[in-house]
Amino acid sequence: MHITTYKYFLTVSKVGSVRKAADILHISPSAISRQISCLEHNFKAKLIDRLASGIQLTEEGKILAHHMEKTIREIEIARSRIDEMNGTLSGTIHYATIEGVTKELLFPRIKEFKNSHENVRFSGKILGSDSVYDTIRSGEIDFGIVMDTKIPSDIEAIKYFDTRLSVVAPKSHPLATKKAIGLSELEGHEITILNHKFLTRQIIEVATKGLGIELNIRFELDSIEMIKHYIEGSNGVTILPHFCVVEKDHSANLKSIKINEDEMLKCFTIICKKPGRHLIRAASCFIDEICQFGTLA
Repeated sequence: MHITTYKYFLTVSKVGSVRKAADILHISPSAISRQISCLEHNFKAKLIDRLASGIQLTEEGKILAHHMEKTIREIEIARSRIDEMNGTLSGTIHYATIEGVTKELLFPRIKEFKNSHENVRFSGKILGSDSVYDTIRSGEIDFGIVMDTKIPSDIEAIKYFDTRLSVVAPKSHPLATKKAIGLSELEGHEITILNHKFLTRQIIEVATKGLGIELNIRFELDSIEMIKHYIEGSNGVTILPHFCVVEKDHSANLKSIKINEDEMLKCFTIICKKPGRHLIRAASCFIDEICQFGTLA
């Protein structure tokens, strides 16, 4: 059985749909279905159930997916090591990251690395920190980037970046004249904010509870970029990690205002991975380049 057949099967197992897998792989859904039928015939077992909600792996399918993911990764590691012997970096670097660091830290480094190493590919996911941890534990990715006060004991930290939260408002907003601000000064202002799955929101709620104040939260979103666009258009206020507002994008119209440090829990942006995970050389080199980035200004 050709390795491509297994890759088709794994793609279907991850996205839960033959049609979505076909779009990703740029082949017809019928071609994928035929290959899965061949696998089922070869293993003499039903590997998937077709439900109204999508594709679900059978227990036999889960066993095959688990072992084939390891096999395909080992093949990629072998190919990468052979290329290294010829002085070339190659392979796919798999990562998961929180949204906030993509523009300032991650995407510029990816662009530079790809320009220098044309045989290296990237496969990424943008998730919340808890989901990044879960993806690291599953072995799906080489490294993750999270924001947290500390990392779980079963995750290995590679690099810590000091991170602070800031009030963000349009430059035309009355608060934008301030260099620093206390959370109590936000009372009376309508706040747009990240939802509860984000550490930012959790830290804010701990801080406001400790201060005995209640913010007027009128709008919750699960996207930093959408919040920035919204407050820019509505002359609103939000609280975000400080590195989310940079002068190089539309944030030039927004002002980041430091929150008094004694009011907030200390937190970090952390590059991390699964302990003991063997990385292809390209992934190790790329992580080294990110770690050389001094601070998240």
